[in-house]
Amino acid sequence: MKEDRQTGFTLVEALVALAVLVLALTAFHGTIAAALRSNAASDASETAIGHAHNHIERIGRDLPLQSASGTYIDGLRWQLTVTPIQWAGAAGATGVHWIELVVKNARGAQVVRWRTATIAANRE
Repeated sequence: MKEDRQTGFTLVEALVALAVLVLALTAFHGTIAAALRSNAASDASETAIGHAHNHIERIGRDLPLQSASGTYIDGLRWQLTVTPIQWAGAAGATGVHWIELVVKNARGAQVVRWRTATIAANRE
């Protein structure tokens, strides 16, 4: 007598395989979405750092050495604070200033905060 063996998958096996595939694809989708968000945040940070670097380089050269604020063309907002530094024994202005530049995104979250000091040249 010959046994009647069927080949192939049962409906339960096929459903289990489909469920495993759906779980794997969901995890993969989450990973890709997180990577894309991270990449976008990195790009925004890189843009803000570029703006800040350019801005700091221009202060005292073709931008006045004074506190100000504004918006870059791509919508990032900036605020520049210039504070003269005074120390004991210095008669009058020292020409040294603290400079702080804060760049924020459209939602108001701080992206870059750059602090440095500068010595203003006498322009007589």
